[in-house]
Amino acid sequence: MYLFCAYAYAISLCNFFFFFFFCISTGNNYAKENVCQELKSIGIQKFKEMVTVLYRQKFPNGTFQEVSCVADEMIKLAEKCCKDDASPGCYDKGATEISEKSCGKDSPFPKHPGIEQCCTLRDELPSLLEPTNEEICTEFPKDEKDYAVRYVYEFARRHRNIPAGFVLNVSKNNVRIAERCCHPSVKNSCFLQEERLQMRSSNIFLRFLSNVCNNQVNLKSFRFGLSAYYGNLLGLSFEEASAISGRFQSGLEKCCLQPQPECIIEELASFQKVLCSESKLDAMSEDFRKCCSKPALDTLPCVDDLKRQPCQSETQPHGIDRYLFLIGVNHASISLPVLTTVLDQIKNTVTAFGYCERLQSF
Repeated sequence: MYLFCAYAYAISLCNFFFFFFFCISTGNNYAKENVCQELKSIGIQKFKEMVTVLYRQKFPNGTFQEVSCVADEMIKLAEKCCKDDASPGCYDKGATEISEKSCGKDSPFPKHPGIEQCCTLRDELPSLLEPTNEEICTEFPKDEKDYAVRYVYEFARRHRNIPAGFVLNVSKNNVRIAERCCHPSVKNSCFLQEERLQMRSSNIFLRFLSNVCNNQVNLKSFRFGLSAYYGNLLGLSFEEASAISGRFQSGLEKCCLQPQPECIIEELASFQKVLCSESKLDAMSEDFRKCCSKPALDTLPCVDDLKRQPCQSETQPHGIDRYLFLIGVNHASISLPVLTTVLDQIKNTVTAFGYCERLQSF
């Protein structure tokens, strides 16, 4: 009973984390895709009703006017940005405006506990929106050396836990693109070819690397979340998932903060061979096999995008690690950072109540 209460308490934190990430996140393609898919699936009227229900549940102390206001803002955003002809930055811009509005002194939205801390963190975090082609070509000619230094500074601020060599390489490529593309006769087509086609793969990899290195550096119980993640994704037992996640985490621990990128490249290439070994591929989905057919540094971001499903595991876990693993593999819809934080809270709560010995004796 006590263990169940600890679990339920920790899972309830997910609502807070959802709101927290909503406040500080802008430009979340995953969120946009889900919102637009839901709108298309159920229609605008049902969508309005669903949004109203969700926000009423999220803000139980909010007045009707406050809940209606935030629901209306989200509905307007969805209606505007889910159209086929909507601009690529429509959802990013709208979400940012709603976030800023929620942090205003005279915000018409419900007052949620912890909103002040959320808004403080939002102000401290850099924007994740990339400069437009016009902004690049306005700033670059003014002072090319200063532009390069500022770009290095900004990119390093956004990606604090990846090898410095990656930051320098990205900055060098950005300056090279600006040199080639900031001419009226070729600007749009040049940026399209360079950014959208040639650099797409490297940008996806850097986002993946930044995410996993941030998790490694900042999340206390990352190994628990990682074991559950791979156990869920690959349908592995506790022992198998612990072994493969341990291999991955040891590489991150060794290389994320190394200045030169060669270390992490070698570790990830080695891990790809383990992840995609022939003994595993026969039992994996077609999508997983497609990911494994890609170059080593493209495989892991590809696998990371695969949809996970809750899977069956042992019904009577033995020990706290297995207990956390069982919880993790049965909650496939929770993102890895949130899952790790929840598992850490469960572990701390169980330990504080002195139930680790009982778990070990099951």
